[in-house]
Amino acid sequence: MAKLPVTRPSRTGLPTEQQADALYQQALAALKQKQHAQAISHLTAALRAEPLHINALMLQARVLAEFDKYDSAIELMQLAVTQQPDEPEACFLLARWLTRVGRQRMATAMMHRAVQLRPNHDAPRRYLAALYGNMGHDEQSQYWAKKAIRSKAFSVREAKVETKLTVLALFTQASGSLGINRKTFGIQTTEGHNNLAGLLDSDHITVIRFHVDTLDQQPELLRKLPAADVIYNSITDPERCEHALHLAQKVCDRIDLPVINEPRAVLAASREGNYQRFKDNPDVILPKSVKVENTQASARAIVEQAIKDHGFELPVIIRLAGYQGGKFMHKVDDLDSHDFTELDEKLAKEPQTAYVIQYHDVSYIDERLPETRLYPKFRAFMVGNTLYPAHIYTADHYNVHHKLADPFMHDNRWLLDEERDFCENPVEHLGKAQWQALEAAMRDMGMGYNGVDFAPSTDPAHKGELVVFEINPAMRNWVNQLPEGDHVQQAWNRITQAAHQYFVETGDVDPWAYVLPKGQAPQFVIPTDVECHPKQALPHHGAANQAWLAERLGDANDFSDSAFFDTRHYIDEALLEHTAREQGIQVTRHPGRMLTLTQGQQQTLFYINAPRIPLATHLLDGDKAVLKALFTRQGLPTPTGRAFNDIDAAYRYFAACTVPQVVKPINGFASRGVSVHVSSPDAFRAAWQKPGLFMRLA
Repeated sequence: MAKLPVTRPSRTGLPTEQQADALYQQALAALKQKQHAQAISHLTAALRAEPLHINALMLQARVLAEFDKYDSAIELMQLAVTQQPDEPEACFLLARWLTRVGRQRMATAMMHRAVQLRPNHDAPRRYLAALYGNMGHDEQSQYWAKKAIRSKAFSVREAKVETKLTVLALFTQASGSLGINRKTFGIQTTEGHNNLAGLLDSDHITVIRFHVDTLDQQPELLRKLPAADVIYNSITDPERCEHALHLAQKVCDRIDLPVINEPRAVLAASREGNYQRFKDNPDVILPKSVKVENTQASARAIVEQAIKDHGFELPVIIRLAGYQGGKFMHKVDDLDSHDFTELDEKLAKEPQTAYVIQYHDVSYIDERLPETRLYPKFRAFMVGNTLYPAHIYTADHYNVHHKLADPFMHDNRWLLDEERDFCENPVEHLGKAQWQALEAAMRDMGMGYNGVDFAPSTDPAHKGELVVFEINPAMRNWVNQLPEGDHVQQAWNRITQAAHQYFVETGDVDPWAYVLPKGQAPQFVIPTDVECHPKQALPHHGAANQAWLAERLGDANDFSDSAFFDTRHYIDEALLEHTAREQGIQVTRHPGRMLTLTQGQQQTLFYINAPRIPLATHLLDGDKAVLKALFTRQGLPTPTGRAFNDIDAAYRYFAACTVPQVVKPINGFASRGVSVHVSSPDAFRAAWQKPGLFMRLA
């Protein structure tokens, strides 16, 4: 626990509260000594003595969160915050935990409260902007982002060990897009930027993050910026961020420093600008495109107008500007049968910039999948003056992206071999002439860090040419998000190391060895020496169970007329409220299964399950292996199975099973992360590798 909470004074001075105070202090002392079990015991006793003890509730919630018991932690913290709503740290923690479990609206509400309590702090405003961004409310997100940067236009991330290079990184909040990582609660700058600034060597590089939007009202800020060795323009989208890029260029013009990715070069890299640049290139096809700005016309009308005015031929691509990863992109083969609903809804919501792009075929048929048309998308990165391979995504759909390509390629592992070949030797895989032609085209862009998506044309009329889908610096670097040692992760390793060297050379400082960020845990490879037995489905006993139940119940019961037949509330809450009202007790509901019970001058805040349930019980009911052992010891029937934290051992157990298995996190709840009817090696691997699982039960 990074920081222990501030102790709040007692309220009543009653003996029970004094006892809870003493136990709370003992819990604090135990936590300072890393004695979590002892602290849990003291907190449990404190809440038996005084069930609404604010200090104990908050500390118990923090301990639960350390053990990933976020739902229980949220319930306890809500009890504390309801009593003491002016505690900004508690509101912030509650927002963080609510985000972790996906309750984004409630998290945003709590962050609003944190902003109210800290009106002069920029951090709560930035988090509020990111939370709105996660919910897709861009207008509110940008409002709070602008409020944040007005109070703090730049921030400095000092090197952890020693500053060997200082980078002035340019950002925008007004025309960029913020989001938040549910797991880490880190703020992510998404649309309009790449993530390279966050991958620079944090031990030896100091990064000054400057939001250029403030220059409109505060031009004097340029004089207040700390000294730097090099400017890195992290703003990458010429359409969404046009005004910000003009402001960024002013910064570069005023400060006499070398610049990586000069803003004017990014502005020239629009889809329309790229087409003009490469339309006469004999080796590269950058498809003809037309931009329709500030439009709310229907998508079909936009396509029809482009065909009429610019000579496009079906099929064409229509996409909305400012989105990456194939978002809001459609291939239109036939105007009458195409479903434009997704695009039309976005266009109706607010004016958009749309592109219509001539489609060029890159698909092919392979004898290993003779019934499927394959669509490849190669990616490479220009760093300095050298082009590096990144990956090939291949899928059975024209809109190729990671989530579509990854399972398809793992089902057809020869595609992974082709990708590996490209990553390790792009010249041999693609052909020397094509690779050199692409590298020369990328140099013409005038940017030192720039990505390209492309594929060889399969149109006989364009044999030997490369079709370029995208050229821009907005593509994100995945070096620390991929399995360590994977061929694609190694490719990103080379790109990131090259970027480090490029920054060092551009800043004209002495070089040093950069230990790159580690990737994720290596991906499990199904062992070939383990035979996986066929899984025979067990007979379905549903009908027999219903018959057994009907025989013992007699006539079927009909609860539809019951006052408690209400799926909006838990039945225990409804029964409690009904009984209380019968006795003249007023009941008020609160979020988190809390009720306020009032009778005359007496009032109590009541939570259905806690805090009288000891913390040990909370921890126990989340450990399925322990509960399974307890049930078995008491002779209660429970499905066979074992707990594992090693995937190899788990797979060997699974392979020996003869019936389909359930794979689930040992500490999960509400069916989160559960995979049922797992019958094949690939299904087992997918079930095990679901995000957030750190121990599994088969």
